[in-house]
Amino acid sequence: IARIADILRGCEAVLIAGGLVGVLRNRMFFFGLDRILRNQRIYAWSGGAMVLCDRILLYHDFTPYGVGTAEVLDRGMGLVPGLWLLAHARQRLNMANHDALAVMVARLGPQRVIGLENGAILEGSNCESRGRAESAFEFQKDGSVRDLGSGDAART
Repeated sequence: IARIADILRGCEAVLIAGGLVGVLRNRMFFFGLDRILRNQRIYAWSGGAMVLCDRILLYHDFTPYGVGTAEVLDRGMGLVPGLWLLAHARQRLNMANHDALAVMVARLGPQRVIGLENGAILEGSNCESRGRAESAFEFQKDGSVRDLGSGDAART
């Protein structure tokens, strides 16, 4: 683990790809990355971004057995506190069911619930967003979503 820490501290940035979020989480904790990456510049996407949160949410409305109930998997790395990052949210959640989305947001509050799609780029503690329109959005208390910006960074 000390050798991994030395290598990562020498890197300008660390990239964390997606995958099975539970496996990513377990391996990252096993190698102490929750401590090692605290002061590191990180670029992460999909499940890799979800692992960086305080806690990890599993969710999917379109499973073979019907609508799944969103549930907390476990704690995450805690590297982006106060956020729930939901990768591929438009594909996995019924975005037309505002009542169900409102319940989800209420369950996850007071932390912000952010949907991430391909092309989303979030920067900084205020979640400044750049990238494709509608690639990053925040779920609102009423179950609607608010686009976090496109093109130039938009403060939220």
